[in-house]
Amino acid sequence: IYILFLIFVGFLTISYMITIFSKKRHVLLSYDMKAIYYDNDLQIRKIYSLLGNKEFSSFLYIILSAKFITIYPILIVSIGGFIFTFDSEFIIGLFIYAFALFLAIMYDILFRMLLYKKSNKNLIDFWKYSQKFVIDIGWIRGIRVVIQQGTTIAFFNQKDHDLLKEYFYTFFHINLDTDI
Repeated sequence: IYILFLIFVGFLTISYMITIFSKKRHVLLSYDMKAIYYDNDLQIRKIYSLLGNKEFSSFLYIILSAKFITIYPILIVSIGGFIFTFDSEFIIGLFIYAFALFLAIMYDILFRMLLYKKSNKNLIDFWKYSQKFVIDIGWIRGIRVVIQQGTTIAFFNQKDHDLLKEYFYTFFHINLDTDI
């Protein structure tokens, strides 16, 4: 458990340090529904279209939206396992799977907390915006493969959320709080 805890904290620290030391990038959303990505020195990096599916992206969001892949099979297997066998290896394996899923969710939440705290200087309204930090636009998701066809917009504070909400409502008639 100590080794697992050290690995967990190490990955969290490394991810956070990468965000601190990486170059800042800026996104400009234009009136013709394009996202223009700029480097820190305001050189255009890439231009993406904002057409296509729009969805929020986080590990917890994916787990909750993919119940048929993540949660329901585990429940069926665990109920069947408890009915037909009381094997200790089965029970230990089930607990390990649940613990790994819990750690992945905690990693996602803690990393978002660090970024939100860095951007907003406090954690007020964190739960309100925590699952709305990353918007994937125009991505095609297959069963096993994700083909990058679109753009990803990340934001970490309430002001950016409100500006994006106004932009998407004005140009796409989509409310970020209810329609995605």
